[in-house]
Amino acid sequence: MVATAISLVMLALVPSQVLEPKFGARSIAFSPKTMPVIALTLMAILGALMAIGPALARQDPEPSPPEGLPQIRVLLPIGLMVAFVASIDQIGLVLASGLCITALAYLFGNRNAWVIAILATAVPGAIWLIFARSLRIFLPEGRLFEGLL
Repeated sequence: MVATAISLVMLALVPSQVLEPKFGARSIAFSPKTMPVIALTLMAILGALMAIGPALARQDPEPSPPEGLPQIRVLLPIGLMVAFVASIDQIGLVLASGLCITALAYLFGNRNAWVIAILATAVPGAIWLIFARSLRIFLPEGRLFEGLL
């Protein structure tokens, strides 16, 4: 519910915080307000779903605590995300995303190579098509591929 409230407040602030260019506004594909509005709207919807989800789901009266070492299960994905962010500058966003998806799938127990291969290529490919081609937002290509393109 907090995520929904924060996103609704921020959605109300978008017009006053994101400035529109007075000249040349017709030459850009989207207004500078488009991405914040889309992201905050999705955040509000998903926050509301997270708030009402437990009420709709049937739950056991007393859930049992998880067994094992939950710290490792939490720290490994966090470390992987830090490595992902650090590698974007070197290998680019698309390749780093594919490697991160592969590592996360393997880390969470998915050993099906076909599913991992499809996800590791489809998700970064979709990100590239949506942002680089459709919205004309340039993604970091990385130092590894600077001379190739």
